[in-house]
Amino acid sequence: MITPALCSMPRHIARQPRTTPWTGSSFCTITDTAAGEHTFHVRAADTTGNIAERSVHINVTQQFTPIDPENVTGLSDYFGNLLKFAALRIKVGGISASPGSTSATPSQLDGCFFQRFQELLDLLSTEGTRRVVLQSVNHSRICIDILRRYLNNRLPQVNLNNIQSTYRRQAYDALLRALGTSDKELRMAVIGDTDTRTALADRLRIGPEALAGLLLPRDSVTEADLQRVFGMAQIDSIKDPFAPTEPQPPVLLDKRRASLQAAWQAQDEATRHPVFGITLPVLDPDLVQADNLRTDKARGLWADRRAQVDDKLKVLRDIPRPDNNLLGVFRSIVDTALGAGAAEKLIGAEKTTGLFDLYGAGQDIEPAIHALYLEAAPFLYLMNFHRAACCKSDSIDRLNDRSLARQEVDQPIRAAPDNPC
Repeated sequence: MITPALCSMPRHIARQPRTTPWTGSSFCTITDTAAGEHTFHVRAADTTGNIAERSVHINVTQQFTPIDPENVTGLSDYFGNLLKFAALRIKVGGISASPGSTSATPSQLDGCFFQRFQELLDLLSTEGTRRVVLQSVNHSRICIDILRRYLNNRLPQVNLNNIQSTYRRQAYDALLRALGTSDKELRMAVIGDTDTRTALADRLRIGPEALAGLLLPRDSVTEADLQRVFGMAQIDSIKDPFAPTEPQPPVLLDKRRASLQAAWQAQDEATRHPVFGITLPVLDPDLVQADNLRTDKARGLWADRRAQVDDKLKVLRDIPRPDNNLLGVFRSIVDTALGAGAAEKLIGAEKTTGLFDLYGAGQDIEPAIHALYLEAAPFLYLMNFHRAACCKSDSIDRLNDRSLARQEVDQPIRAAPDNPC
């Protein structure tokens, strides 16, 4: 029969003798959960007085506690917890992270695997920087970062500098090739004539004045230069790949946006009317609805144009129109829409023949109606309403609403309404 056991353990480990189901026996339980290695001794005696002793070694691991128990399945928390869990259970050959423990610390894992475990944990521990860890990073950039850390610990600094200098020159050449040019062509274009600069600038979709900004000192180019000009992210031991995205766009992208904006502005200001050689509204409320526009700036332009057209139409509708002077109403509407004196040119006066009569006589009036910013269809539409006015027709309201509804502010009508005849 086994007599009560005698336990000899470190003081920080509690001993609680408990009676066993067998008569005359007892055992000890360890209630202290302090992490680390511990040794305790057991001595037992039988009924004849024989004594046996044994030493037992145990390694108590630290209890795993998640960073955020309420979001333990989240991507960032899961990675942080997994890293801590692994660090507590990986041993680094004989190096103790703390007295009595051989568990690896994140910093020690950095030195073994040349990755940024400690930096990741520091970023995860702060809510403001946790988003940086969640950013997508190209896998090749991670490989390059690890390779550089490895080489920094394996190669002499002189050899490493030469390798990095060669890499930066090759990266600069590759970026220019991807754009369809080269360092030599770029330099020749900068000092070349206007046609040469313009041809290369058009190919690169930038302005000729921006070509010089793409030139870099090829033998001493830095990664900061490549990022500033072309947007190639730096891959160094401080910022990349966990640094937030730079707010400043690269020079190339900025110049391309400026060139595109200038091209759009030139198209907006171009004489796009095929007959009159005048500019046209960028946003015509008759053709584009506010729901079709995405930005507040575009909707603001649309609203301004809508207000201009509505104001002009209101002026036309507010013209007095007595029933006994429909011809006078016609003259007022035409002069308001097409400019003072337009009605007289169309109808004629005592000593001049109007365009309506010249057209009826078969003469060529195209240059004359173009001078009034009219094409053939709107001209015939006005002529028919003039006849209706002379016949005391009630069609003046239709003239106002249909013939002039599409007229441009500060420009006469150009749309051709349906011919009522």
